[in-house]
Amino acid sequence: MSLGENIKIARIRAKLSQGEMAKRAEISQNYLCLIEGDNQVPSIAVLDKIASACNTTSSELMKESE
Repeated sequence: MSLGENIKIARIRAKLSQGEMAKRAEISQNYLCLIEGDNQVPSIAVLDKIASACNTTSSELMKESE
């Protein structure tokens, strides 16, 4: 799976909408949508914020995307 797919799955497991997750990660909903669609690659800092919002780690999100 891609990084974007892993992020989307983690968001759904955390029962968060894109809007709520974007708010928690301090990014725009549009940017999150681009990341989940694999149209943007987040910086490590943003990936860490996304992981924190989903109660996981950035390494878990990247696990199968390598």
